[in-house]
Amino acid sequence: MNDRSPLRLAMLGVLVLGLFVSLFARLWYLQVAEEQRDAAQQVAQENLFRTVYTSAPRGRVLDRNDNVLIDNRLVNEVVVDKFSLNESLPRESDRREFAIKLAREISSAGRLIKAVDIESALRDPRYGPFDVVPIVKDVPERFSILIGEREDDFPGVEVRKTNVRFYPYGQRASHLLGYVGAINAPTYEQVRESVKLYQPTDEIGITGVEASFEDILRGTPQVEVIEVDAAGDRIAVISAAEAVPGNDVRLTLDINLQALVEQEL
Repeated sequence: MNDRSPLRLAMLGVLVLGLFVSLFARLWYLQVAEEQRDAAQQVAQENLFRTVYTSAPRGRVLDRNDNVLIDNRLVNEVVVDKFSLNESLPRESDRREFAIKLAREISSAGRLIKAVDIESALRDPRYGPFDVVPIVKDVPERFSILIGEREDDFPGVEVRKTNVRFYPYGQRASHLLGYVGAINAPTYEQVRESVKLYQPTDEIGITGVEASFEDILRGTPQVEVIEVDAAGDRIAVISAAEAVPGNDVRLTLDINLQALVEQEL
């Protein structure tokens, strides 16, 4: 009897220790689970409202006789809502397959693009997890119809209207007129506090008239605060400020005279 007492005590000690370990593990799990739940609720609350910026048309550039040298052209642009995409396809392998399918359909519609370009755009650090990422511009209308018919195959994909710059006289006076391009990080830091509400994904005048008259040509974007559900779908518009188009610029240049000069050179 006495010989078995130490064994019983040891077994009892192991049992008590096991109970304490189990209780501690359970308490730790409940604490971590509660913290994760609170964090998830906080994120959900923070992401209940989203601010959406829609660029305004830039102003036109005219010569002294009101000939339009730079104009805007409305085109279809393919964009991807990152939040909706990641909610529908949380695995990276699925998103890679998505990029392959999307590239195939866009290319079949006549606008060549590679899957790697789509993946690169979706990984671009300029875009946050709740941003809409532009993929390619100037796709034909039939692609818009296809996306409308196959929404489940392409989660987060939308086709929207956007303006691109159009030069009616082609390369004529191009060195004077300049061009617009993607805003880079240093330039964005300089203009981010502007009343023109620049976004990291905007275009800006790079050279020539487009750059020199940037403050005049650039409009103010439309700003919407929208309520979204857990899938990122729009529920309601909370507030909206309409876009203000940019102003036109009239130059002293005579484009017809410029054509004669260029022909002589």
